[in-house]
Amino acid sequence: MTNDLVSIVVLNWNTLRTTQKCLKHVREYTDIAHEVIVVDNGSSDGSVDALRSESGVKLIASPRNLGYAGGNNLGVVQAQGEFLCLLNSDAFVTRGWLRKLLRCMLRAGADVVGPCTNSAKGRQRYGMRLRGLLPQPWRKTEFVDYLSFFCIVMRTQFYRDLGGLDERFGLGMFEDDDFCKRATTVGARLVIDGRTWVWHEGHATMSANSISHDDLFVASREIFDGKWGR
Repeated sequence: MTNDLVSIVVLNWNTLRTTQKCLKHVREYTDIAHEVIVVDNGSSDGSVDALRSESGVKLIASPRNLGYAGGNNLGVVQAQGEFLCLLNSDAFVTRGWLRKLLRCMLRAGADVVGPCTNSAKGRQRYGMRLRGLLPQPWRKTEFVDYLSFFCIVMRTQFYRDLGGLDERFGLGMFEDDDFCKRATTVGARLVIDGRTWVWHEGHATMSANSISHDDLFVASREIFDGKWGR
């Protein structure tokens, strides 16, 4: 098991209370060396001033909204860790989450790893959608072609070598599909860690900023299909 630093990047856009809850869980339940980089994506709700006082957080305040891909890419520029975790502001981690994800990735010889959750597309969704943080029973770790980026871990250099997230997807959606497609195209291995559970509220940023999920889905799907075909 490595003891090298993990850089955790959290993106905030007018979701201060949710982001603070996310950071609280990271502080309480992360038991290996890490740094936390919060990128504020042009918030107008007082987030920047409030997040400056968060303990152990490196804050990057963008004067404008760079979108999901652009905001995360900006955070990764500042990442000092050998490993990288992109964590949504509405994802609430559980005890030992990061240590277990890294162990799974290294044990399986994978390039990218994600946890099980209550809310995500693809095979990571597992168990009942109960409100709360109660972990589900262990499931089998499995290799897949897609991982949702609500919580994702990989080597920082792998992310950079692949070019990061494609900023053409704007506010968001399908940039994780695109990244996974590019990763598997170059032979990368993606794995779901069946022993790690992270609660995901889902669409918190869209709700906070009155963004239509359906409209964004259609626009981003067009970009994805334009790159890869249907």
